[in-house]
Amino acid sequence: MRKNFFRLGPGILITAAFIGPGTLTVCTIVGVNSGTLLLWAILFSVIITIITQNIAAKISWETKKGLARVLLEHSNTPLKKWSLIILLISAIFFGNSAYEAGNITGAKIGIQQIIGSKFFDLLSFDILPLIICFLISIIYLIGSSELIKKILLIIVVFMSFSFIFAAIITKPDFLSILSGLFIPRFNTNQLTLLLSVMGTTIVPYNLFLHSALVKNMSSVTDFKQIRMDTIISVSIGGLISLCIVLAAANSGLKSVESVSDLGISLSPIYGELSEYFISIGLFGAGLSSAITAPLAASYVVSECFNWKQRENRSKFIFLFVLITGTIFSSLGLNPIAIIQLAQFFNGLLLPIIGLFLLLLVNSNNLKGHFKNQFLIKITLTFILVFYIFLGLKNLGVFI
Repeated sequence: MRKNFFRLGPGILITAAFIGPGTLTVCTIVGVNSGTLLLWAILFSVIITIITQNIAAKISWETKKGLARVLLEHSNTPLKKWSLIILLISAIFFGNSAYEAGNITGAKIGIQQIIGSKFFDLLSFDILPLIICFLISIIYLIGSSELIKKILLIIVVFMSFSFIFAAIITKPDFLSILSGLFIPRFNTNQLTLLLSVMGTTIVPYNLFLHSALVKNMSSVTDFKQIRMDTIISVSIGGLISLCIVLAAANSGLKSVESVSDLGISLSPIYGELSEYFISIGLFGAGLSSAITAPLAASYVVSECFNWKQRENRSKFIFLFVLITGTIFSSLGLNPIAIIQLAQFFNGLLLPIIGLFLLLLVNSNNLKGHFKNQFLIKITLTFILVFYIFLGLKNLGVFI
């Protein structure tokens, strides 16, 4: 068992999922506007993510069912069941279709900055999104889940080195980092920014993606392996977010629209190499999230209708999300209305998931599998309250 203890698990897909162009952009804005003041929010959200991902994974581990299927089976009336199905499909299937445009666009911008945009300017049509779409389609249709995990591991490793390097060259103050990490504080006008940086780590669809991957892990005999895999993988994602904040905080930028601005701002001070590292990281973030977003959507829809994960209907869902994002990205269409609608449904979904997790760990079928019941109840209740705040933010209460 010791030989397989650190075997590559599903956690790396979770890191690849939440470290996308959106996360990098939010972290860049946080660094520019708040310096190291909100680093504690990243640490806090990483801890919550580790706890909830492991609880969702444990539920699937014990039931051998994905989280969506478990939630639907605990909806004891047709009205509750179909309401939940509509909510899940709206928030995750249609939502990820909109978010996919941002993922592919992020990968496109990254590779343009690496290679240079002059070559692509010669073409009358934006071909890069199509190339990225084709690459991801091949990986998904031909590759096994193990191959996908290995590819994403390579991408995450590249991202990690890229952004750690970017943070180191800006020579951040160590005491300022410690203060930002362990002394929670913020100004009232930073509330939206605070919730945004937490919301980029605490992503609803990751719970469903993780649990769908865990339920079929027959080769793992001890849940401790999955727990350790989650802790390591999510912590790596938190480190990447932290490094982006540090690089942005010390970049000298006064305003920012995306993480690509960070690479441009660093290059005059630290050389062109810094811009390449940021571009590699952006490309990796876009590509990895462009793989995991349609994957999560296909898992959720499959569980809603009790399909097998690799049958043709599930593959169609994956390709639909991928192609929709590619069309938005290629034609320059703005999916903002769909994204806003997805955020609205995510705002509804977050507290519902928190409540369901609390109910499930206390159900007669599952409570025997969770030790320290009192501590879990207190922790999940606190997380539920926090989910409500995040949900209210997504619903537009905090502007």
